Amino acid sequence: MKNISLLSVLILLSFSCETPIYDELFDYTIEQRIECFCPNVGVWVKLYVESDTVASAYLLSNSQPLNYESFKFYKSIKELFELISEIDTTQYVLRYNIDSIYNYPSYIYIDLKPVIIGNDTFYNADTQSIYFTRNYTKLY
Repeated sequence: MKNISLLSVLILLSFSCETPIYDELFDYTIEQRIECFCPNVGVWVKLYVESDTVASAYLLSNSQPLNYESFKFYKSIKELFELISEIDTTQYVLRYNIDSIYNYPSYIYIDLKPVIIGNDTFYNADTQSIYFTRNYTKLY
């Protein structure tokens, strides 16, 4: 009986943790910056995500709303995880960090690997993409 009570307490404690996992994230805001050859690069954008889809975006510097063409390159947390899982690491360099509190990709670096033909190495210019993501806030 004592073992069952201890087991029950441990189970309850494990369910009481506040750290969400990405499957639990639906409506939230995040801030994101992209370094690539796309519109609004290098600037922080606040994303409003509903049902794992980026619904709207605003420049963080002045709260100016962005139209879809300007924010279509930004990604929800679910899309960031999908990006990581779909990258062909035989052709691309992939580096990423996961936020230690909320368990989402806070940094993703993707670049095409150089092509080696014989003794020559060829680098493709302008293929690098970097996603910086921060400040997850759950919306109720």
